[in-house]
Order: sequence, then C-alpha cells, then structure tokens
Amino acid sequence: MRQFFLSALLLVVPVAAIPAIDLSDFDDDVMRAMDDAYKDLEPVLGASNADAARVDLAVLKEGYQWTHEYFTGKKAEAPDALEIVIAGRKLLGEIQSALDARDFTLGVTKARELHANCKSCHDTYKPKKQ
Repeated sequence: MRQFFLSALLLVVPVAAIPAIDLSDFDDDVMRAMDDAYKDLEPVLGASNADAARVDLAVLKEGYQWTHEYFTGKKAEAPDALEIVIAGRKLLGEIQSALDARDFTLGVTKARELHANCKSCHDTYKPKKQ
C-alpha cells in the first residue's frame, strides 16, 4: 500500500524539468563580478553609502546587459531566462532611482528583490555541482 501511495504521489507532484541548454559559453567571470557586487550592495545601501552603491550598481548593470545579450541569443532555449533578466534590469533602475532620491530603505528593499530575481535564474539554469 505504501509503495502504491508513493508511486501515485510521484505522478501527481510535478517535477521541475532540467532545461536542455548549453551554458558552456557563459562567462563565469561576469557572474562572479555580479555576485561580489550584489553581496556588497545591500550592506552599503543599509549604511547609506551612495558612492559604494553606485560602484556596485555599475557592475550589476554591466553584468545584466551582458546576460541580456547572452540570453537573447538563446531565447528559443531559455525564454524565461530572458524574462528574468528583463525584470532584473527593471529592478536595477528602481534601485538607481531610490539611490538618486537617497531613499536607502527602498534601495535595500529593491536589492532584496534583485536577489530573488538572481536566485530564480540560478535555480533554473545554474549547473549543479557534481
């Protein structure tokens, strides 16, 4: 009976499909730079350090631009990745606007949303360590 239940459960619970996309040409250095900038962004916004936040935003904007171009070329294989990148670029603009208004609280909130945006793409596309 238990075995039947587990088999039935597997039929009902959707399993996330692993995308069939070749990411071997993805620039890992871009991701590392973005990761470093993101890890720094929220704390410097929290500390109201506008100059450091601008440096981090510049790195992130450049990285999202590269990623946008990359996934535009792979749109047929990863259409949702392109949507994630576009949403992330919008968030970067919102962080920039908050920074320009010196609204560091909003900047931190938007930086957290940006983290969720990054994570959503990584959850789907970042190759799992073997």
